[in-house]
Amino acid sequence: MKDIPVFVGSNYDIFNQYKGDVQQYDNMIDCRIPSLLCLKNEKYKGNIIAVADRASCGADWGRIELAARLSFDNGKSFEKSKTILSLPVRKFPYDGDEWSASFAIDAVMTETQDGKVNLLVDFYPECKGLFKKSLLEKGSGYVTENGKTYLALYSGKSGANAMRPRKGKVFTLREDGFVYSPDGRKTNYYIPKNHNPEYNFVTLGDMYYAVGEPDYLENYPPLIPQEESGKDIYVGNIYLNADKPKFCENKPVFVQKNKVYHKDSEDLLCIETKAAPLRCAVTSYIWCMESCDGGKTFSQPVDINSQIKDKKDGTFLGTGPGVGLRLQYGECKGRLLAPLYKIGSACVIISDDNGKSWRRGKDRFCSNVDECQLLETPDGRVFCFGRPNPAGIAPLSVSEDGGETFRKLKSSGLYTPRCQKSVIALPEDFPLPDNLQNDGFYILVSAPSGHKGKKDASRTDGQLYLGHIKGDTIEWLKSYDIKNKADYKAFEKYDDFYAYSCLAILDDNSIGLLYEAYPSCYIVFRKINL
Repeated sequence: MKDIPVFVGSNYDIFNQYKGDVQQYDNMIDCRIPSLLCLKNEKYKGNIIAVADRASCGADWGRIELAARLSFDNGKSFEKSKTILSLPVRKFPYDGDEWSASFAIDAVMTETQDGKVNLLVDFYPECKGLFKKSLLEKGSGYVTENGKTYLALYSGKSGANAMRPRKGKVFTLREDGFVYSPDGRKTNYYIPKNHNPEYNFVTLGDMYYAVGEPDYLENYPPLIPQEESGKDIYVGNIYLNADKPKFCENKPVFVQKNKVYHKDSEDLLCIETKAAPLRCAVTSYIWCMESCDGGKTFSQPVDINSQIKDKKDGTFLGTGPGVGLRLQYGECKGRLLAPLYKIGSACVIISDDNGKSWRRGKDRFCSNVDECQLLETPDGRVFCFGRPNPAGIAPLSVSEDGGETFRKLKSSGLYTPRCQKSVIALPEDFPLPDNLQNDGFYILVSAPSGHKGKKDASRTDGQLYLGHIKGDTIEWLKSYDIKNKADYKAFEKYDDFYAYSCLAILDDNSIGLLYEAYPSCYIVFRKINL
C-alpha cells in the first residue's frame, strides 16, 4: 500500500510539491513524534488514532500542541487533522531560537480495559526544555503541607539558582481553586478548574483576581478576557514566566487583553498572553488526557506529576514516546504500563485503575536506558527495549512481575542509532510469513538502522525486524526495508531518512506503521502485510 501523508508541515518545499489541502492538515507548520493506536474494544473496534506534535518549528521547544487524525477504514483514509491540546503562549515563536511558549511533547497512547484511550504527554512551562538547563528546577513542582499535596507557585524568577525559596515562602494552589499565601491565608487569586475543549484547553493556567464571588472558578474562563467593571480581573498565566509583573497580594495588576496572532491564514491562530505574577516551577510535568468516544475528543489534561516525580528525578522525567502497554496475561491482566525516562535511565509507571491514578514500579528505574518501549509475551513477561547512547546494540531488560521490577538482559542483538524504536508482540493467531508457526513469541521492531551500521549512526535506512523470543534471547529472522516511495524532489536530500515511528496491529491482521519520513515536517502511514 502506498504511504498516506498523515501530518504534513506547511513550512517546507515538500508541502508545495505535495499540493495537499492546507485545511486537511490543520495548518501545521512542523510535526514530530508519532503515536498510533488501533482500538480493540467492541464499540470502537478498528478505529485507528494517530497523534503527533503540532509545532511552530522543528525544535524540541517553541509552540508545540497535540494534533490527532482518525481512520475508520483500516487505514485507507484519515479524517481531517484536529488540534486536541493547545498551550499558553507569551509571544509566538517565529523561529527555533525563541522559547516564549509553554509546550507539550511526546504523546503516549494506551487503550484501557474499560474501552477508553489514555494519553500521556510531557508538558513544560515557558522554557527551552532540556536545551537550556539553567532555566529548569528540580522536583515535581508540588509541595506537601499537613499531609496534602499542592501545586507550588513562586513570585521570583525561574532557574536552578533563582529558585531557592526560604522555608515558608511558597504559595500553593489548593483544592478549592484559590491561591494561598505562604502563611496559609486564602488570597483573592484563583485559577479556573474547567477549560473549554473548543479552545483546546488553551486557557489552562490562567489566573484571576476575584472581585466578590469568583466568576470562573467552575465556569469556563473567556478566551480573550475583557476589563469590565464588577468582573474578575485577569492577571496572566502561571505557565509563562518571562516578564513577570511584581506580585501584590491586595492590588492585582491588570493584563491587557490577549492579542490574536495570524500568519498566512486566519485558520492559523495563536492567542498571546502575559505571565501571571505567580508561576509554577519550571520543570517537566506529565499530563494525562482521556478519550471516551474512540478518539474523537479528548478530556482536559490532569497533571500526575505529584504521583510519579520527585527531586531525585532532577529537572526532567518524560515519556518514552510511542505507546504504552495494557497487560493481557496473568494476575496483572488489565494493568497499564507507560514507559518513562530521564537521560541515561528508563522507568515504568503503573496504573491498576484504567489510568485514573499512576505510581512508580518497585524499581525506581528498570535496568534500561533512555527512551523505551514495551511488549508482553504469553508467559506474562514484559520486555523493555531502550535507546542506545551512542549508537549500538539496543539495550534490553525484562520484568516477570507485571512491570514492578526489571532485570537487564545480556543483549538484544539489534543494532540501532540513538533513536526511539517501536515494538509490538504479534498475537498467537496472527498470520506469519514462510509458514512459521506462531507460538505468540514473535515480535516486530521498527527502527532506523543507520545504513545497517555500515556507514554511520544516522537516523536513516528504516527497517522492520521480525524476531522470535526464546527464553532471554531474541532470534532475528527477517528484516524489511522501509523505503519512502513518495516521488517529491524535496526528498532527494533525505531519501533514506527514517526517525521516530509507531506500530499497531490493525483490525484486518495487517500492520500499521506511522513514521517520520522527512525531518520535522512529514509523518506518513503505511499498511503492511507480512
